[in-house]
Amino acid sequence: MILPTWNRAHTVVTAVASALLQSYAPKEVIVIDDGSRDATLELLQQRFPEPVAAGRLVLLGQENAGVSAARNAGLARAQGDVVAYLDSDNYWEADHLLYAVGGLLAVPGAQSAYTAICRHNLSQGWSDVLFQSFDRPALTEENFIDLNSFVHWRALVETLGGFDTALTRLVDWDLILRYTALSDPVALPVITGHHVVDSLGLDNISTREALGPNLAHIRAKQGSIPEGP
Repeated sequence: MILPTWNRAHTVVTAVASALLQSYAPKEVIVIDDGSRDATLELLQQRFPEPVAAGRLVLLGQENAGVSAARNAGLARAQGDVVAYLDSDNYWEADHLLYAVGGLLAVPGAQSAYTAICRHNLSQGWSDVLFQSFDRPALTEENFIDLNSFVHWRALVETLGGFDTALTRLVDWDLILRYTALSDPVALPVITGHHVVDSLGLDNISTREALGPNLAHIRAKQGSIPEGP
C-alpha cells in the first residue's frame, strides 16, 4: 500500500490509521514523505511505534520531487504482489481492501480492480459518489476511477512502468489508462473510501496545478497506448 505525503501532518494520521486498521490487513503500508516541513515522519513514528517496529508501517523520506516520484519510490520498495494507493488527505472504510483485493482475486486473469469512492468538496460544500461500470471510450475522455479506490498486480509496474514524473496533475488518470488498456478492470459498486478536496485547508494538487499542460501531455501519449481486443 503506497501513501505519498507532503505537509499533511494534520491529516496523515487519519489516512495511515485507516490503512492499518483494514479488515484485510495490508502486508505493508509505505509512507513516502516528499520533503515535508511539518515533521510528518516524526509524528508518524510517535503515533504508530508498534507497526513501525513490526515492519507493517514503512516510513521513507526524500527531497521534494513531486507526487509521481514519491509514489515511484514507494513502488520500488513494495514487497507485496498487489498494490493499493491512498493519499494522505483521504481515508478508507475498514473493508476497502477486503472488497478491492477480493474482487481482483475473484476474476481469473484480471489485472486490476476498483471500487466506488465518496468525494467531499469542502470548499464548494458538496459530496457525491464516483463510480461507473468500466467503459474504455469513456475513460479516455475523462477519468472516473479514483486512484484511492484502485488496486493492481505489482507485475504491471515492471511491464508498463510507474507514474509519469513529467506530469504534475492527472498522474492517476495516466497510470490507470495504461494499466487498463489490455485488460478491463473489475468494477465493484461499493463505497470503500473518501476523497477530500479543500482548496484552502488542503491545497490539493487538483486545485493548485494547471490542468491544460498536463492534459495535453496525456492526450499526446494516448496514441501510443496499445488497446485491447
